[in-house]
Amino acid sequence: MCGAVTGVDDAQVTHMLYADDLCLTANQANQLQLMLNRLSGYALRKGLIVNTSKSEVVHFNSRGTSVPVFKIGGSHLANNDSFKYLGMVFIKRKTHNMAAATEFALAPFMAGCRRIRQFAFAPSDR
Repeated sequence: MCGAVTGVDDAQVTHMLYADDLCLTANQANQLQLMLNRLSGYALRKGLIVNTSKSEVVHFNSRGTSVPVFKIGGSHLANNDSFKYLGMVFIKRKTHNMAAATEFALAPFMAGCRRIRQFAFAPSDR
């Protein structure tokens, strides 16, 4: 199964999707490239375009210059040290990894989900 391991051993996050934003996560470079290939194929079949100039890769667990090059639809994706997704900034640091970032973000994310669920499934007496 592709996806980045969270703070819970049996839970993996493969993607986060909101409107026209998509964030893919993986623990292995080949897994991420596979997801990018599938995304490219899906977009092609649906007549969609992936804007590679707005697409980037943050490789949290890299050391030195060993960062792999990722491509989508033949275009190379830029490497960056951070990314912002739905107002939350993920920053690459020497002691920071995606599992730690996920654990840090999990509580506020789950609280937000709970509030949405409460709003969506509240009695219709409003």
